[in-house]
Amino acid sequence: HQSGCALRKQIINMPSKTSANKIAAPYTQPLKPGESVILPHRQLQRIFIGLGWNNVQGATVDLDCSIVGYCADGTRDDESTVYFGKLRNGTQKSSSNGSSIVHTGDILKGKEGDSVLDDMERIYVYLSELPDRIATIAFAADVFTEGLSFSSLSNAYVRIVNTDTNQELARLTLTSAYLGPIAKSRVALLARLRRLAGVGVSGGG
Repeated sequence: HQSGCALRKQIINMPSKTSANKIAAPYTQPLKPGESVILPHRQLQRIFIGLGWNNVQGATVDLDCSIVGYCADGTRDDESTVYFGKLRNGTQKSSSNGSSIVHTGDILKGKEGDSVLDDMERIYVYLSELPDRIATIAFAADVFTEGLSFSSLSNAYVRIVNTDTNQELARLTLTSAYLGPIAKSRVALLARLRRLAGVGVSGGG
């Protein structure tokens, strides 16, 4: 299973996107590529990013997700890189042996047919426990299954959820109708969470 290395290389070289749209999000906010949303930091201590998808007709689909941390100067923090081959970052401010980013594990296929989707993979982020040097965390997904891309998917999503209240804060649908040209890719930067001094946490698709 080699998608992790390619995915991390893609994230390193990913150009930064700026968004003209910033949306307050007291309730679930459907996102489009390039949009950002300000999340209320005082109510957010822990979040998870959930990824769900269906298989396509005649084939199972393997999607993978990962998180990469970045410092304020834009350098990548290897310790805060979490993916199917490294399920924890091993760093927690209040504990010497805890983790502030935790992946639930690699799932090799989606749900069958038109069954109702739920999260197949999750990455939990304990915001208050992230190392102070981390200014941004980037969430990405790739279609590992050979010959398929996001445009092949009929039903898939990524969402951001408040772990403590189970309130869904934002959702991005991962199909051609929503992703546009990005759907032709097998690797996509799906969201970034940034610390914003005096404002909150900014999340974007």
